[in-house]
Amino acid sequence: RERMADIPLLIAATAKKVGEHLGKNIEKIDKTVVDLLGAYPFPGNLRELEGMVETAVIRTTSSRLMGADFSFPAPRS
Repeated sequence: RERMADIPLLIAATAKKVGEHLGKNIEKIDKTVVDLLGAYPFPGNLRELEGMVETAVIRTTSSRLMGADFSFPAPRS
């Protein structure tokens, strides 16, 4: 939340780490992913971001992370 400018770097680093662990080569991250995650408030901070990227890497069937690979939790009331 406090360092939103770091989000693209964090997404890339997490996707690379998780991809290597799973034997996937994530070569590209769509700008829509950065925009979506940049607009998300991250109540769980870095761990939540890492969890979302990890899930997206698991779900993707390509070398490119796209917005459709991500799911966002329902808003809390």
